[in-house]
Amino acid sequence: MNDIYYEDRGDLEISGAGKSGGGKFNRVEVSGAAKINGDIDCVEFEAAGAAKFEGNVKTVTYNVSGATKCTGNVEAETCNISGAGKIGGNLNSKRSNIQGSLKICGNLTGETIDIQGATSIVGDCEAEDFKCSGAFKIGGLLNSENILVEIGGKCEVSEIGGRTIKVKRGLWSVGILSKITKAIFNYALDELDCNVIEGDEIYLESTTARIVRGTDVVIGEKCTIQRVEYKNSISIDPSSKVIEQIQL
Repeated sequence: MNDIYYEDRGDLEISGAGKSGGGKFNRVEVSGAAKINGDIDCVEFEAAGAAKFEGNVKTVTYNVSGATKCTGNVEAETCNISGAGKIGGNLNSKRSNIQGSLKICGNLTGETIDIQGATSIVGDCEAEDFKCSGAFKIGGLLNSENILVEIGGKCEVSEIGGRTIKVKRGLWSVGILSKITKAIFNYALDELDCNVIEGDEIYLESTTARIVRGTDVVIGEKCTIQRVEYKNSISIDPSSKVIEQIQL
């Protein structure tokens, strides 16, 4: 519950197959196959089921579950998403917690991003702290100060940039959770596939990359790297393959 309250705003509650226009509210609570046509500006946004929102959502807390779809942008202080949702534009939230499967047709930005499951981002992903346990597909760049990826499926991104980057095989690599992730993305391999990885401290497992560039680099198990450029130190696991290594 938020402490923010506007006296000139009411609440919006829809259940079942109801419809409503957009507007400014304190609390929006939607369940079922409801539909809202228009932009929403509110303090609390709660949605469950197969709700659809034709427009943008601006809120303090954005909590959705089920197969909720928003055709526009979502801007929030805190974002909690579970189920199989879709955002047609950008998601900008200071704190994002994503569980299940989510497709973002624009960019994902914020301070902290925590993904558990399978997320597809058409554009870029940028945060101070990024953590993923499962699988992801990012069409553009992943840029974050601290990156932790626990692989449980196919992870794809064009370029990764950060200060500390750690990629390892996680619990999602085995068991029923891995099977669900692979079914969603139709992937068979548990690995990270990236063109360029650049950071200060880098640790990689199960990674295929063209260039890895860092200060201190550890190439762990089951990696295939075309070229490693390092400043201070490098370590390569015997199970991995590095074609070229250069000290800068």
